[in-house]
Amino acid sequence: MAEMQKIRVVVVDDHVIVREGLTAVLDLEDDVEVVGGAGTVAEAVELFERTRPDVTIVDLRLGQESGIDVLRRIKELAPDANMLVLTAFEAEADIERALKAGARSYLLKETPREEVLAAVRLAAAGEGKLPPNIAQRVVDSYARESLTDREHEVIQLMVEGMSNRAIAEKLFVSEGTIKTHVTRILTKLDAKSRTEAVTKALRRGIARI
Repeated sequence: MAEMQKIRVVVVDDHVIVREGLTAVLDLEDDVEVVGGAGTVAEAVELFERTRPDVTIVDLRLGQESGIDVLRRIKELAPDANMLVLTAFEAEADIERALKAGARSYLLKETPREEVLAAVRLAAAGEGKLPPNIAQRVVDSYARESLTDREHEVIQLMVEGMSNRAIAEKLFVSEGTIKTHVTRILTKLDAKSRTEAVTKALRRGIARI
């Protein structure tokens, strides 16, 4: 019987104990083999070039460096590289940057072992995995981007407690125009009221107090 071809993995994390722990977990699987670990951007890129793994697991914070640079540099070397992020950070900006830089999946370090293993296997097959909470943040990010500059102005003034009439006077437009903007904002944020729109805008970082 032919020997099973293992998924060759590189782990990039600046904490040695995390690298060793993740390596130990992955090496328990019959179909996975960790071929190396790195703690800096330079080490990660060199290791990738030398081993050409099937999957590279990357943390976003590497001391004073960024895992985003690892993703970008590996992507430049191998556009089809399979990479996934495993990190403690879940800000929308981090998720968006990681996915744009080439990560197929974005997982948090609190993710159960079985889900991490599933993501590794999916990545090796060229597919991605986003947990529901992360997927929602991606949707939220797109929603934020879909607001026009004027709608950003309006939602910010709504957060500040201004009425449609007050917003209209401040922006030198008619109250009817502001009502139209508010209606569009509610639709884009999937909100049923001004209060809900304001709450969502604050939570997603679209507007600030």
